[in-house]
Amino acid sequence: MVDLEEDAAHFLEAVKAVNKLRPKFLLLTGDIVNSPPNPRKEDFDEEMRRAKRIITRVNETIPVMLACGNHDIGDIFEDSDVQTYVEHFGADYYGFWYDGIRFLVLNSNLMKNPHMCPERNEHQIWWFKEELTQAKLCAHHVIIVTHHPWFLNRGDVPDSEDDEHGYWVIPDPIRSDLLHLLQSKKVKLLLSGHLHRNIDGAKAFPHGRENPNNTKKDKEEKEEEDKSIDTDSIATDDMGGGDDVEGIDYDFRGPIQVVTTSTAMSLENIDIFNKNRDPNTEVEAGDLGFRIVKVYADKVKTQFIPLHDIPPQVDL
Repeated sequence: MVDLEEDAAHFLEAVKAVNKLRPKFLLLTGDIVNSPPNPRKEDFDEEMRRAKRIITRVNETIPVMLACGNHDIGDIFEDSDVQTYVEHFGADYYGFWYDGIRFLVLNSNLMKNPHMCPERNEHQIWWFKEELTQAKLCAHHVIIVTHHPWFLNRGDVPDSEDDEHGYWVIPDPIRSDLLHLLQSKKVKLLLSGHLHRNIDGAKAFPHGRENPNNTKKDKEEKEEEDKSIDTDSIATDDMGGGDDVEGIDYDFRGPIQVVTTSTAMSLENIDIFNKNRDPNTEVEAGDLGFRIVKVYADKVKTQFIPLHDIPPQVDL
């Protein structure tokens, strides 16, 4: 049973910590409320008002960005439910720039259930492809934000193997189609929420992103070579660097960091993983908090901050 008063207290505590640390902006990865607008409209309205009151406590010098969560519109939704969210919080998918970094914020509910709002989903996919193409040309880094994670362990296996519950991740074929577009080395980080726990170490393209200039024969030869390579030795804390080179080159692009952040409000003790979980994927539960994203010239790093252990400052 969700304790909304306790949730609100934790949310306010997180806001106070954010005001103390003064990040460049605050990004909430969804589930601003617990009760969806349909059929619990009265509960939704009350929780929405409460959430807005807390968000307005964020220092006015810190912009607040939001991603649309499944509780914000419901697991079963119509276009009118999405529109209600838009009226309260603004666009359900959008992009913004900060210091040469392009952030693309998607409504993963549409990707999770594309049949519920097919036209809206089709437009979002078209928009995302166009934005990603432009970002690859002129952004220094690209960071993609969704409520639902793209996967729990690895993106190169069917979603049914990665999420046996069929609830937690963006499903195929949308997932695999869009992940294929993220081959650019400028895509540094996939950020998400939804799981009520922290996950670090999951990898998109764990063997490194392929050079799009490779021929089919190049790829086949490289796959044979990769069988003898210890992929655990591939660094994941430095996601950038290196220029495009001719011929075969996968590993210079590196795997994309995939990070899911726990909630600042209420934890759920749900076993979301199946027996096939990658042992290299770090899963933590039991901490409320938020995550700091540190951006450098050649890489992006993240640090989870638990509410019970707020540092006086963040070391870069």
